[in-house]
Formats: sequence, structure tokens, C-alpha cells
Amino acid sequence: MRSLINMFYTIKLLNSSSLKKINKLFDQGDFSSGLFSGTEHVPDVKNNNEMINDNCYNECSNLVATAIEKSSDFQEITILRKCSNFIFSEYDEGKFYKEHYDDCIMSPNCRTDYSVTLFLSDKDSYDGGE
Repeated sequence: MRSLINMFYTIKLLNSSSLKKINKLFDQGDFSSGLFSGTEHVPDVKNNNEMINDNCYNECSNLVATAIEKSSDFQEITILRKCSNFIFSEYDEGKFYKEHYDDCIMSPNCRTDYSVTLFLSDKDSYDGGE
């Protein structure tokens, strides 16, 4: 019988300057329904908005990718070789993402052994996200 082990690490990844840039890009970015990413497509599990792939998305991705590359803690924990495209989500009031399992194949030829959630807002400014 297999047992599932959940391991959680907390790493400060973004400096305040990068975080401010990303939040500004979020304000400028365009979002669409997040129901169609992943494989579940189940509205009772997920109801969020995700940034569309445009200039704002690309700038956010570059900031996060740079932070990941520079983080020795992140590199040590994940032994990162490659990663799938980032998903930048926002949750307006009433939006949610219930407990779920992430798909182990997020894009062709990319097995995802690790899932990462990067919080871009102060945890005291919202409820949920556990």
C-alpha cells in the first residue's frame, strides 16, 4: 500500500521590488476563466481567473523565473531541471480552488514532480489559501 507524503517548504522568493512589479502587472493584466487549465475542468473544484499569455504574463514569468534561478534554497529543494509554464491566478470574492491533486503532466514532455504556490499578496489581506 502506498502512502502519500506531503512536504511543505516556505521560501522567500521575491524581493519587494519584484513583488511590486508583479502586483502592478496584475493590475494591468488581462484574465480569463481558469476553468480550462489543468485536466479536471470541474467547476465545483475550481473557479478562478488566470492571466492570459500576453506582455504582462511574460514579464511576470520572467520575474519569477529569475527569482527561481537565483534562489539556492529553491534549487536545493527541487533539483530543478525544467518547469512548466506558470499559471498566475486571481481570486475575486466568491472564487475558489478546493482541495485537489495536481496533474503530474502539465505540458507535453514535462512531468511535474513538484507543485509550487507563490503568494503575491500579504496573507493578512485575504482569507483562504491554506
